[in-house]
Amino acid sequence: MTIKISVCIPTHNRAKYVGRALRSLIDQSFDRSFYEIIVVDDGSVDSTKIALRAFEKDIILINNKEQEGLSRCLNKAILKSRGKYFLRVDSDDYVNHDYLKFLFLMIDLNKDVDAVSCDYLLVDDKENIITGVNDTEETLERKFKKKIYSIGWALRDNFITFRFLYLVSEKTEEIKNYIKFKSKSAKLLNKSFFKITREEAIYYRMTHIDRGYWTFNDEKFKEIQKGLEQAEKYLIKLFNLLKLNNIESYLIIYPWPTQIEYGDQRHAPHWENFSKENNINLINLYNIFQTENKKKLIFENFIYGDIHWNKQGTSKVLNEIVNRINF
Repeated sequence: MTIKISVCIPTHNRAKYVGRALRSLIDQSFDRSFYEIIVVDDGSVDSTKIALRAFEKDIILINNKEQEGLSRCLNKAILKSRGKYFLRVDSDDYVNHDYLKFLFLMIDLNKDVDAVSCDYLLVDDKENIITGVNDTEETLERKFKKKIYSIGWALRDNFITFRFLYLVSEKTEEIKNYIKFKSKSAKLLNKSFFKITREEAIYYRMTHIDRGYWTFNDEKFKEIQKGLEQAEKYLIKLFNLLKLNNIESYLIIYPWPTQIEYGDQRHAPHWENFSKENNINLINLYNIFQTENKKKLIFENFIYGDIHWNKQGTSKVLNEIVNRINF
C-alpha cells in the first residue's frame, strides 16, 4: 500500500519519554499500513537506544553517532521518508488515538490547504493537565514556523524543492556553528566577539577537533583508550594477512591540524612503538608538517574550515610517500 504519512520523531536523551510517544503513534485508528514512523536518535548518551529496541519492528531508525541538531535530524528524515505528507512529533509528546486520522482527512479532503495543525494539552511529568492550548491563538514565532512547515507540506512531492530547503537548513547550521566558533575564538584570544575575524574563527574550528585531543589530553585519552586497543588488534590481523600473502605494507601516520597547533605527546610515539613491536614498516609524516608559521601551513595544506588535506596537502603527502617507498 502507498504510504500516506511519514511521521518523524527526532530524539536526544529522551529515554524516559520516547517509548510513550511511540506507543501512542503505533496505537492509531488510522490504518497502520498507511503511515511510517521514522525515529532519528541524535547521538543520545542515556538509555534511549535501549528504549528504542522494543520498537525495532515498528520504526525506521536513523542513528547519529554524534549530536547534529534538530535541523539535520529532520533533513535526514525527510530524505528517508516515503509519505505524501510529513509530520513531526516531539519525543516527549504523546498523541490521541485518532490523531493521524483527523489530520490526514483534514488535509487530504481540503485541496486548498497546505498544512494542518491541532490544539494540544500541556501536561506535567505525571500527565496531569496543566492547560489547553488553542492552536489559533499563535505567537509570532509559531506563525513563522507554521509558514515554513506549510512550504514543506505544499511542496512535499517536489524533491528539488526539498533539496533546496535542505540546503537552506544546512546553511543555518553553518551560521550557528560559525557563531559558536567565533565566540570560542574570542574567549581563547581574549578579544571582543565583534573583533574576531572570519579567519580566526575558521582557524579555531580547524584546530579544535576532538579526535586530535587525545594525543595531549589525559581525559580525552581515557575516552578513546579502548578504541585504540581495538584498532591495534585489527591492524595486527591486517598486517599479518598481508605478510602471509607476501604483500609489502606500511603504516603511515600524520598529524591533524590540532596536533600541528598544540603538539603531539602520544600519537607518533604510540604507533612507533606499535610498529617496532610488531615488525611493521612505518612512515612518519610529522616532520613535513613542522614549521614556525603553523597557521600558514594549515591554511595552505588543509581544506578551509576542515581537517582533511586539500589538493596541495594531498600532493605534499603523496610525494613524500613515493620518495620513501622503493616501488
